[in-house]
Amino acid sequence: MPEFKIKAPVNTTLTEQEVNARLSYFKSYDYRKAPNQNFGNMLVETLMSFGTGSTYLTCTEYHELKRGSLLYRTRAFEKANISSIKLPRDFYSPPKELTKWGRVNRPYNPLLYASFTPNTAIKENYEIKKGFLLITYRLKSSIKLRVLGKLMNSKSIDGTTKQHVLFNHVNNFVENLMLHKINEEHYYIFTNDIIENVFIGDKSNGYYYPSAAHANQFNVAINPIHENTSITIAEVWYCKRTIYGYKKISRLL
Repeated sequence: MPEFKIKAPVNTTLTEQEVNARLSYFKSYDYRKAPNQNFGNMLVETLMSFGTGSTYLTCTEYHELKRGSLLYRTRAFEKANISSIKLPRDFYSPPKELTKWGRVNRPYNPLLYASFTPNTAIKENYEIKKGFLLITYRLKSSIKLRVLGKLMNSKSIDGTTKQHVLFNHVNNFVENLMLHKINEEHYYIFTNDIIENVFIGDKSNGYYYPSAAHANQFNVAINPIHENTSITIAEVWYCKRTIYGYKKISRLL
């Protein structure tokens, strides 16, 4: 990660409390009240106020999923319903007509959400009560995903504590918004506006972003065009949650 010094405070009047107050505002607002308002632009204006007043900086970083990499996805499922599964369609992204708002997708625009460990995939799925399907994917070819997270892939090493703290706090502003653990439509309206208005660059393949449910872990959301081409199903298990994590019960594929 590159390090550099900034010559002046991010904002001479900005305080950490003010940054947190703006974070709280964006997190708590019910975006369903004004569905046609561009909240991404509101956020951009806020970011400008953190900087020079006319510009803000954004990181255009990509993460490459390597050929042979494994990804994991879960579906809340009870064993009595296994006979209803239609292989292999049920193990990929949902059909358009069933796709609702998600952290990085809009209605009728499905993405294949997955994680890098089974435990992260389990923690991310708030619908799991006891039984669930654990799906393992293997990449047949590499995929480059747009990184969602910090504004800049950098950190300040400025000599003054105030400048250092403020710069890094503002740099983490958007990532903190994206990681708020709310599984509700009103919040996902906002996170999608963030993606469309704050993060620039090619986003056609999908996204790589920090997990909101499992600290220091990451998730991916991949365009379904890569299903059955760049991504293949390695195995599928019916599992049950236990006090120690989970237990594999029977292999379906």
